[in-house]
Amino acid sequence: KMASGLMIALRRTLTYLRPQEIDDLGLVQSLKALVEEHNQSAAGRTAYSIETIGEVEQLRAETSAHVYRLVQEALTNASKHANARNVRVSLSQHADRDQDRIRLSVVDDGTGPSAIGKPPLLAGAGLIGMRERVAALSGKFTAGPLPNGGFGLQVEFPASQQGA
Repeated sequence: KMASGLMIALRRTLTYLRPQEIDDLGLVQSLKALVEEHNQSAAGRTAYSIETIGEVEQLRAETSAHVYRLVQEALTNASKHANARNVRVSLSQHADRDQDRIRLSVVDDGTGPSAIGKPPLLAGAGLIGMRERVAALSGKFTAGPLPNGGFGLQVEFPASQQGA
């Protein structure tokens, strides 16, 4: 019984770390499905969109899982805190000098939550976890309010994470 319970717990943990839908559908389709889920939940209050450019489907499985979880957390944060009309996800591959890089951005046009009696948003556990995922990808992470309103999250990491 103990071994069976441990196997079940291990499977749940692995599923959490690497979403099954990526294996079934691929990264891009999984992200599109995630965006569509948020559109359905928002029922027209917020419009979520996604754009992908380049060979982002070729990322390693581990890297794809990190990207998926980053987008998932960013969309969850936007739906809970942004009070936005539009949330846009962009995932692209581009050449930077002698190395290809992957860029991920999630930008909203929201006003954010009321700050009265609440801790600063940038101290949240979700953003800390996102920073850790980006560090695992040897990337750069920035997040915060945008000059013209809304909130933006930017991630960039080497595409050398690609391959097998």
